[in-house]
Amino acid sequence: MHNALQGNKDIKLDQHEKDLYEETAIENRRFTSLESYDCVVIHDPQPAPLINYYPRRLPWMFKPLPVIMGLAMVQKKQPWIWRCHVDLTNPSQDVFDFLHPILAKYDAIIVSSQKYRTNIHKPHHIIKPAIDPLSGKNIPLTEKQVEDVLGRFNIPLDKPIIAQVSRFDPWKDPLGVIAAYKRVRENTDCRLVLLGNTATDDPEGDVVYREVLRAAEGDDQIHVISFQSDELVNAVQRASTVIVQKSLREGFGLTVSEALWKGTPVVASNVGGIPYQIIDGKTGFLVDSIDSCAERINWLLNNPEMAKAMGSVGREHVRNNFLITRLLADYLVLFTKTIGIDPRIARAAQYANPFFVGNMVKNAAMFPVDYALKLTEEFVKTSASFLPRKKK
Repeated sequence: MHNALQGNKDIKLDQHEKDLYEETAIENRRFTSLESYDCVVIHDPQPAPLINYYPRRLPWMFKPLPVIMGLAMVQKKQPWIWRCHVDLTNPSQDVFDFLHPILAKYDAIIVSSQKYRTNIHKPHHIIKPAIDPLSGKNIPLTEKQVEDVLGRFNIPLDKPIIAQVSRFDPWKDPLGVIAAYKRVRENTDCRLVLLGNTATDDPEGDVVYREVLRAAEGDDQIHVISFQSDELVNAVQRASTVIVQKSLREGFGLTVSEALWKGTPVVASNVGGIPYQIIDGKTGFLVDSIDSCAERINWLLNNPEMAKAMGSVGREHVRNNFLITRLLADYLVLFTKTIGIDPRIARAAQYANPFFVGNMVKNAAMFPVDYALKLTEEFVKTSASFLPRKKK
């Protein structure tokens, strides 16, 4: 379904697959209690039909404080929002038509780009994804830590590393990355790391992984690693001279921001949400072919000082645009419109600590405004090192 929405027109759903889709939602309903929440956000198409199996009424016992303060404050209906992470510019019409009546039941839709707006007549909100600088993928690592992690996976640091960190998926074009690397090797000695895994809901993943292994066969400078490890992702992105993201279609591609946050320049396809993250020629390069990809990688490998400067600019670009504090502020603005959180909280929480924001949203309708504002001010101090820097 993910591949169909992202543009694979050959995918069609037969009746058995459609029935299985609904049956899975019914089964998940048995283990998921969502009745007491002020708002529900459902991500991507897989769990979308859950909306069919909840009454979406908020019983008064879940809202004791509003009842005490006045019945006018009680929500009459639980809003549901569908958050789509894929590129919807050219979906399989057959699959989208099947999903349309389900998605039309949602109160709002979130997409990552204006380009992904659908013809569903519900409010659309543009919210770009973001990274968590305190997660295992992004926390600082010392050179010794990076060396130790890579050593466990037999990745030497004796020459420049080109890497792509993505699941083994046809849309990520790992075979195209290998082709670009081989052209780079004609001029510059380097090694290639392809780090990823296969998504459990993607039947093509294992096929692509085997194709990559065959393409890499006989070249001991290509390291193909299928392993789930935030620490390894972190180390590879820090050790690489260039990170590549040669996607054919891409909802957003946060691996770009992850690499830039570590000061590593990125060469990536000019598709989907990638151009939001790369300022062409300043934080990396946008490319549209194997030849241009190889050319830009080669340039960065042979201009290390410029590559380092681009990485530094890229880190600041991520700091200003793609950290979780901005994402949470965007969600608060959305919740303000959807369930009526006081606008002062949404504005003040732009620089709030993620723990506070998460709990505030969970209890949005029960949080006294003045208390929330006071907590926001306190938690701003804890997030200061990650905030966008003011221009002088």
